[in-house]
Amino acid sequence: MKMVSLRFRFLRALAIGGVLLAAVTAARAADTADEAAIRKLNDGYLLAFQKCDVAWYRAMLAEDFRAVLSDGRIIGKTEFLQQAAVPPNVTDFRLDDVLIRTYSDTAVVNGFVRYLKTDGAPVLSRYTATYVRTKGQWRIVATQFTRVPPPAAK
Repeated sequence: MKMVSLRFRFLRALAIGGVLLAAVTAARAADTADEAAIRKLNDGYLLAFQKCDVAWYRAMLAEDFRAVLSDGRIIGKTEFLQQAAVPPNVTDFRLDDVLIRTYSDTAVVNGFVRYLKTDGAPVLSRYTATYVRTKGQWRIVATQFTRVPPPAAK
């Protein structure tokens, strides 16, 4: 009887371990799919900036969207859309160090942007964008831009 009990416990533990492994694997796959969706949205956000694609922003920004600009001003969706319609005076736009973290129906993106103004002045900026999934759709609810001083000359 003792051998049957030990065998049953072993098989039960093995089954539970298999279920847990399957659950972890499924969760990782969901995280990977969410991360890919957020990466695509983030790329779209930056492309929309360069192309003044107000329609893209109108569709992807939440109604209660807020942006903290590099000068500290806070603007809502309406003002953001107005600003998005104005062609940016930037060239050589590059994005580096993108980090995407997902938390169920929320994602936070951090990145480093560098570009040149059309007058040749370099601009460095860190940004954070917050995405929330509502009714199965990811929307941008907040962004913040922080200017970074250029490295000191040596």
